[in-house]
Amino acid sequence: MDIKNMPNVHVLDHPLLLHKISQIRKVSTQTNEFRQLVKEIAVIEGLEAFRELPTKKVTIQTPLEETVEPVIEPDSLCFVPILRAGLGMVDGLLELIPGAHVGHIGMYRNEETHQPVEYFCKLPKNIADLDVTDYAGQAIVVGTTDRTGTTVRFKPDPEMFDDTVYDYETLHTWLREQAFLNGGLTIAMEDKREGKEQAEIMCYDGGIKEFVAWLNQHKT
Repeated sequence: MDIKNMPNVHVLDHPLLLHKISQIRKVSTQTNEFRQLVKEIAVIEGLEAFRELPTKKVTIQTPLEETVEPVIEPDSLCFVPILRAGLGMVDGLLELIPGAHVGHIGMYRNEETHQPVEYFCKLPKNIADLDVTDYAGQAIVVGTTDRTGTTVRFKPDPEMFDDTVYDYETLHTWLREQAFLNGGLTIAMEDKREGKEQAEIMCYDGGIKEFVAWLNQHKT
């Protein structure tokens, strides 16, 4: 990709950043290491992203004298990650600017139009007065296929759990909530235990809004 004619694209090639990206891609990287690396990567990227952050002059008292120094206004900033991939970077940015506000937007890609669809949005009440820093990643469309998705088989270890019998309704409730929280995601649940065979496909394009409607319909 030729980025010479893309003035808004800035390539970061700091050795520490490249090193941490290499670590995060390793198959042996554990979950806790992954989270820490994402946080550290956000700090490095944040330093560059905030290079032109506006400052104002204020008077401060140093151990030796009173002086005028530049400071930022963290209360005027807002980080808005795109759920859920963007969440991992917020902690790193907040380490740089702890006083910044945080909002959340949930989006998924429409497989037919390839356009983003919003299913959740929660922003600070005074968002109109804040400087919103966009840290949304880009979704890259690489094509479609019928062989996509993830299959999860629950097999509890009897050496770790006293009770290894699954309760279908408990799992069903949790997976249904995940389907609501990820609008457009299809979750197929199947119980193959003899005498308890049952299956259900869950997909809610309306996301959070549809979840609220479902809750209202099922109030007792």
